[in-house]
Amino acid sequence: MKKKFALISTYNKDGIMSLVDTLINHNYTLIATSGTADFLKKNGLDVVTVEEITGFPSMLGGRVKTLHPLVFGGILAKGGEEEVKRYNIPLIDIVVVNLYPFDKEPSIENIDIGGISLIRAAGKNYRRLTCLTDPEDYDMVIKELNENSTISPDTRIYLARKAFALSTCFDTKVSLWLGSPELYMPFSKVEDLRYGENPHQKATLFRETGYKGISIIDAYKIQGKELSYNNICDLDTVLSVLCTFKETTACILKHSSPCGIAVFPRLIDAYKRAKSCDPISSFGGIVGVNREVSGELAKELSSTFIEVVLAPSYNDEAKNILSKKKRLILLKLPLDCSLSTVSYRYINGGLIRQDSDNSLDNIKDYKVVSKRKPTKRELNAMNFAFNVVRFIKSNAVCITTDRMTVGIGGGQPNRVGALEIAIRNRKRFGFKDGIALASDGFFPFRDSIDLAAKEGIKAIIEPGGSIRDEEVIKAADEHNISLIFTGRRHFRH
Repeated sequence: MKKKFALISTYNKDGIMSLVDTLINHNYTLIATSGTADFLKKNGLDVVTVEEITGFPSMLGGRVKTLHPLVFGGILAKGGEEEVKRYNIPLIDIVVVNLYPFDKEPSIENIDIGGISLIRAAGKNYRRLTCLTDPEDYDMVIKELNENSTISPDTRIYLARKAFALSTCFDTKVSLWLGSPELYMPFSKVEDLRYGENPHQKATLFRETGYKGISIIDAYKIQGKELSYNNICDLDTVLSVLCTFKETTACILKHSSPCGIAVFPRLIDAYKRAKSCDPISSFGGIVGVNREVSGELAKELSSTFIEVVLAPSYNDEAKNILSKKKRLILLKLPLDCSLSTVSYRYINGGLIRQDSDNSLDNIKDYKVVSKRKPTKRELNAMNFAFNVVRFIKSNAVCITTDRMTVGIGGGQPNRVGALEIAIRNRKRFGFKDGIALASDGFFPFRDSIDLAAKEGIKAIIEPGGSIRDEEVIKAADEHNISLIFTGRRHFRH
């Protein structure tokens, strides 16, 4: 019987005992590096150390352990070479390796050399042997060994792909840590989408390797059809809204633009107010809430056509009610992680990387520049409005109370046009209230202030920074309007 060898060199020992027990049951001889060998011996297993195979000790402070022809020959040999017999090279059938935690503890000594080399060698020779780099794959290999006493070619090539992906990702992290100007972004395929923005465009969803924050990709689908490209883009914005507001919040979004956002102690009231801001645009929209969906809210959600609901949880009554809407997509995602701190945009032939615009503005940094000071309610409304306006396409303005939007205008080539839309929507849906007006960028002229004054708005918040700021401040004083400059803009292109 041909002797079978498994080489094991793992930093992460999770699940390793179940794997090696199976390997022993299938008559594999275990070869291990010193640290892994000690671990296995302490658990009562017979292990051959790498040093016993090579005749060389681990040297140079552990930097050289496996870099030897008898090890790499045993991995890279196809199996029938004359040198295998001549040099008595043990043919290794399974390589189990994972790497130093460089991403958690970046340092020169955590730049893995032997492990990476083992992975690349084993991945290259996948036609003959198996390369295991992820503890999550141990159960799959255990199952195949127990059922078939061997590892299938399909599994070996799948594991080889993961091996080279791990090697690439590890080297990328080291390269960036060393200050490389090159940007390599490891992503793994999640799934092909039905199509892209339009049916004639193909689209594929990828996950950023190693990302630990919150992502719509991780949402659990309770029911409904598959997410589309447009759904995913909209839901990414909804997720950002829900992570911005700590109060009980509901938002409705359509084509990446908010239709309405509201905060209120009861979630049902927050949703009704968000919907009332623009019930026409809300039809067929995406709904996001940051509290559990109750049966009461589910009945309200069922009263109109919506495409997707995103929430941290749903009670049983809500799931039962919403299950009758077969095409409605229900997504569950706990809001217990932070958003990404960076964002990327692809352009023809290039990529733009920037810091994400996720950090909340500090109300203490706001500067009242008008003679009239805002009341406490006006200040709360201004703060709410400025947190909302960052999610509207530029040029963006919104009119709000201290708890809800009542008029939104965005995506216009000029700010007056955006304000006219916001005012028209406010009137169209019967809102007479509207305490604050927020703008994502400065007002370049006083015309928007004059227009806001005609509509009875008494509190305006904007970044400031125009060469005509004095003209804008003068207009606010003439109309007895409280005006705040934030010193920070929130363009969303």
